[in-house]
Amino acid sequence: MDKLILLHTHSIMAFILATTQFGMLVFLLKLKQATNIRKWMIINYVASVIWQVDQTIRFSLAPSAQGSLLYKIETVLIYSPALALLVLSYFQILYLFLYQPYEKERRLMVKIVVPVAIGLVGFNAWNEVANNSNLFVFQATSFLFGLITNIWALVISIRKSRFLKTVDQQASKAHNLLVWVNLGFIVMCVVAVVFGFYSPVGYWTFFILIWLCNLAQIIIYITFSAVPASFQIKIAGFSFVTVVTFLTIVTLVFFPPLIPTEIEARLAQQEGLQQMFIIIVVAALFIVSLLPGLLRKSLSEPLKRLLSGVKKVNAGDLQVQVIVGSPDEIGDLTVNFNQMTHSLKLANDELREYAETLEVKVEERTAALKQSLDTLQTTQVQLIQSEKMASLGELTAGIAHEIQNPLNFVNNFSEVSAEMMQELKEYLETGKLTDAIELAEELTGNLTKINHHGGRAAGIVKSMLEHSKVSDGIRHSVDINTVCNQYAQLSYNSMLAKNKSFACEIEIENDANVVNIDVISEDIGRVFQNVFINAFYAIDEKVKQQKESAVAYEPKIFLNTKMLYKPDGSKDCMEIRIRDNGTGMPELVKAKIFQPFFTTKPTGHYTGLGLSISYDIVTKGHGGTFLVESSLGEGTEMIIRLPITNSI
Repeated sequence: MDKLILLHTHSIMAFILATTQFGMLVFLLKLKQATNIRKWMIINYVASVIWQVDQTIRFSLAPSAQGSLLYKIETVLIYSPALALLVLSYFQILYLFLYQPYEKERRLMVKIVVPVAIGLVGFNAWNEVANNSNLFVFQATSFLFGLITNIWALVISIRKSRFLKTVDQQASKAHNLLVWVNLGFIVMCVVAVVFGFYSPVGYWTFFILIWLCNLAQIIIYITFSAVPASFQIKIAGFSFVTVVTFLTIVTLVFFPPLIPTEIEARLAQQEGLQQMFIIIVVAALFIVSLLPGLLRKSLSEPLKRLLSGVKKVNAGDLQVQVIVGSPDEIGDLTVNFNQMTHSLKLANDELREYAETLEVKVEERTAALKQSLDTLQTTQVQLIQSEKMASLGELTAGIAHEIQNPLNFVNNFSEVSAEMMQELKEYLETGKLTDAIELAEELTGNLTKINHHGGRAAGIVKSMLEHSKVSDGIRHSVDINTVCNQYAQLSYNSMLAKNKSFACEIEIENDANVVNIDVISEDIGRVFQNVFINAFYAIDEKVKQQKESAVAYEPKIFLNTKMLYKPDGSKDCMEIRIRDNGTGMPELVKAKIFQPFFTTKPTGHYTGLGLSISYDIVTKGHGGTFLVESSLGEGTEMIIRLPITNSI
């Protein structure tokens, strides 16, 4: 009972944790990368080592030492500040780990945690000085402080995990694991407070969870590259962890924790605990001193030699051969590497030999490709010319039909006027001046009508030719409503020229707020012409299909122009929708309609370039969009959007 040092299971466990965390601290100090998280991790593990060493000493003291001046000083100046610094640095690590989305909050937490930590130190000082070093108050305070701080650590981990789900799946997974770590710390604190630290439930829960959670933290930090670690470091670290984990289990099973005041029972454990302490120290020294050397000789050096060989091969040296070490997996890998470099050298020699004869083969192949290219270019020119002629033919047919009416008026009034001139001559010869004057007035009216309809025909020709002339690439300010309406009528007339019985209602709805926009009018006209011709063709096909059924069908095309606005209320773009109630298209056809040379029309009559060229005119030539919506059997809608201001 006079002994000052009485080892306790908790002191052994604290020593194991201190040893493990000291290894992590040494590893962090050797790292050359000076990052914020490395700085806070060093602070965290320094505080953790100090705290665990303090726990080792504290629980190794006999109860008679409790309440002594040294004990009070140690609690106030070492234990409490170390625990407070441990919590503060852990918060910073959680905020900085992998991503930092809450930087302002991280800085604010320093201002919050520091006063709380000072309060913890102050309360422990009161407990030591004014409350006679009450052990249970001291432990309850520590566990409650840990519970509160770990709840907030859990909140941080959950928030970052959810935030990173759409940013980085691996980082989100890492924070998910930290969620479980923090839950473990919380459960540990709750059980210790509710059941008592020295109850069977309390100490088993505490020791299992504190060991697993601290171990999990280190593994997570290394695995998810919070700090970079070599393969050798990982193996040595995991080997050490495996050994001390086994020793931890042995200690807990054979020497379960006792209430510090149970002196007789503790004395009975002393010899066994001393032996475990010596075994842990020897195992740690063995792993730290001998294992790195063994790993270096059997693992690191062979891997470095192999890596050096890979770098030489990458630099072009195919004659490199790496020294084969021990007959293990790395040795087999080295043998296969040497065989691979030998095979590569043989293949390289064959390629060099082939390259010497390649020039002649390349010249022969180039000549053949040039001939194919010339043929392809000639075919391409012919196809484009064919498309232009087809488009011109459609335009010409439309113009011809459009001017037919005014020309009919001109012809009719001309014939009537010729007859009236003959009558006028007879009246003058017979002296019927009154009749002659009346007839002359009628003749004047006819000539006025001839002039009117002739002018109308000339206007139609001038307007249509203005839209159909070869593009000069220059933008002009045009009224899109007028252009759309003209090409709708022109395309309709083109269909009438081919099929006198064709009939279709064109329903036009123009937005009065539309402004003139700068476009290459000839190109845009070609786009509208192609779209309307395709729409009329689809309607004509459906008319033929409906003749075989009893279902009533009213062919219709809907032309709608609309000004679209930006969120701030300014004008954005001009939208033109051209919808027909024709045959429509299946999804497979809709996906291909803008591809060059794709057409659903009869072979030999169309090139399949119309919509492809139109798409390029709208998207590349004018910076707009060209969309298509279609349902098989119901119709198709082409949606063209042209920006108000073009910067291309």
